[in-house]
Amino acid sequence: MSAKEIRQALDGLTPPASASAYAELLEKMAAALARTEPGQKYVDISVPDTAGMELPLSRFVGEGKYVLLDFWASWCPPCRAEIPNLVTAYKEFHSKGFEIYAVSLDKNRKAWLDGIKMFKMDWPQVGTLKFWESAAAETYGVRSIPSNVLIGPDGTILARNLMGSALLQKLGELLVPQPSKSAAASENSAPAN
Repeated sequence: MSAKEIRQALDGLTPPASASAYAELLEKMAAALARTEPGQKYVDISVPDTAGMELPLSRFVGEGKYVLLDFWASWCPPCRAEIPNLVTAYKEFHSKGFEIYAVSLDKNRKAWLDGIKMFKMDWPQVGTLKFWESAAAETYGVRSIPSNVLIGPDGTILARNLMGSALLQKLGELLVPQPSKSAAASENSAPAN
């Protein structure tokens, strides 16, 4: 659900329900989603990498890069199904200015590291090993995985939850030079020899 949809649902609650812990959780989620929806500036996070060193997202945003903030876990079957698409996107677009910053919601270090190795996920990996108690996931309103946020070079959030061919298509639009309309028009109007 979007922030707007959550808020509409909250507005329909009666007073006892609107004061519940569940309503409070939904309000926090709506606020996080509103802060991180397309068109907003990204919110920086810093999470330990596989060596335990803090690695801020801001280290990758900017400098002409498009960054996919990806939330996943080794135990998550839909995440495992999506990983081959991420590998393809990374191989095809990394040299053109695409980076992935992957936040794991694993709680088992060995499973996390084994998953990275098994799927050949050669991009920055971070995680706290606290399962759903992830401050990064909370910041971005993530309540299910896989989930992702595409951030442009100026720090603007461009899209959420681009999966499979939708991710590849969007990256193609952003990172593969398109012939300009004037150049195409010139080619079409050139006299034939």
